[in-house]
Amino acid sequence: MTSWTTHRLADLTTKVGSGATPRGGAKSYKDSGIPLIRSQNVHFGGLVRDGLAFIDDEQASKLDNVIVEEADVLLNITGASIGRVCTAPPEMDGARVNQHVCIIRPVREKLLPEFLELFLSSPRIQRFIDNTESGATRQALTKGKILDFEVPVPPVSVQQKIVATFADRRARIERANRALDSIPNLIEKFRQSVLAAAFRGDLTKEWREQNPDVEPASVLLERIRTERRDRWIEDAAENGRAKAEAKARKAGKPWTDEDNVRALAKERAKAGKKCKEPEPVDPTGLPELPETWCWAWLQDCGEMSRGKSKHRPRNDPRLFGSKYPFIQTGEVARSNGRIESATKFYSEFGLAQSRLFPVGTVCITIAANIADTAILDIRACFPDSVVGVIPDTGLLLGELIEFYIRTVRNHLERVAPATAQKNINLSLLSDVVVPVPPHREQAMLARLIADALIRSDQSAELCGAAYDQLARLEQSILTAAFAVAKAST
Repeated sequence: MTSWTTHRLADLTTKVGSGATPRGGAKSYKDSGIPLIRSQNVHFGGLVRDGLAFIDDEQASKLDNVIVEEADVLLNITGASIGRVCTAPPEMDGARVNQHVCIIRPVREKLLPEFLELFLSSPRIQRFIDNTESGATRQALTKGKILDFEVPVPPVSVQQKIVATFADRRARIERANRALDSIPNLIEKFRQSVLAAAFRGDLTKEWREQNPDVEPASVLLERIRTERRDRWIEDAAENGRAKAEAKARKAGKPWTDEDNVRALAKERAKAGKKCKEPEPVDPTGLPELPETWCWAWLQDCGEMSRGKSKHRPRNDPRLFGSKYPFIQTGEVARSNGRIESATKFYSEFGLAQSRLFPVGTVCITIAANIADTAILDIRACFPDSVVGVIPDTGLLLGELIEFYIRTVRNHLERVAPATAQKNINLSLLSDVVVPVPPHREQAMLARLIADALIRSDQSAELCGAAYDQLARLEQSILTAAFAVAKAST
């Protein structure tokens, strides 16, 4: 077995030291000149040039004790980025470092810079650095602690082999990461294609062929509109009759059953004239739908109203408690389509100035983030930056409303008027047209969409797990490399 020996880093280096920030700080930096390497530039795997600062010759002369040479090892020694390490590239020869970055210059006949970088990147040393606290207010790594690092050192030929092997493995990992980078975009395109196919009728084409005698959605829509019109007229007529009766009795006049009949007839006639039928949707320019489907206005699909949060200031502590969930636009955006819990709650006082929407309400954001959607699985309040659609499931399932709004989100965002912030109003949202399948077809369509989107979510989770596995793989390679050292010394 190849012999490894262990040495203090002090015995393997000709320089260990950090610099300083020029007087005046960031205001004194120049557009060009001598590079000043800061902690934000030092990353695992290489130096990042974005955000590189520059200083002039006079400023640089005060940092002549920390002049970077090609292949110096640069180590972040303070703050949140403590432990990040890289090797200085040739173009950084002559640069300076500030007080957050330490130059470590190994004796190359004994210790290759690239090998030292790998050692400092290894999990064991990173754990040691993370647990080193020398600063009173934040983590810091002192020069003395760096010089005391015990470094396992094989012959230079072995160092070269380890460096080359790790570079090959890292290149493979980077290629795998680049391949993974394309997957989220493909998953999003898949989701969009599923929704587009769903509302063209493609997903349920086979179902329709097997069920040719279903009631067309247009017939269903007309029947529901008629029923709603009749209910509205009857409610208005009864309200008018009650007022007429109250007025008569207040005047001391008798009120008979015949008076009821006459008042109801009169009020029905008045209400009938006031009741406005929705204009039929003009399909010109709209995508073609299956023969048994039809277009409807979003307002046809259920009760639409903005949330309520009347009290000012909105952060009044009296509004909040622990009983009534209060949902805001950000929670809708992050929900992935279902809202099962809340992080804020209204008190009884809060509820009194708001409205509690029922389970099944489709939430649509109309300010800040436009047309994000979710379905309430809990009863909840929300502010007027969210519209609630309480679906008439006799016409269209809430799940299909929520899925369809996802397909027109970009359009709604484009047409949103821009004031202090972009927003849309209830009127614009009410005029969104929605494809309505026959009622029996809807459950099948909703299930097929949900199943496809679940598969896409599972693919996204697998992609995230693959990223994590690749990150762990790099660390396990480093661990394995320096485990050899432990076994050899």
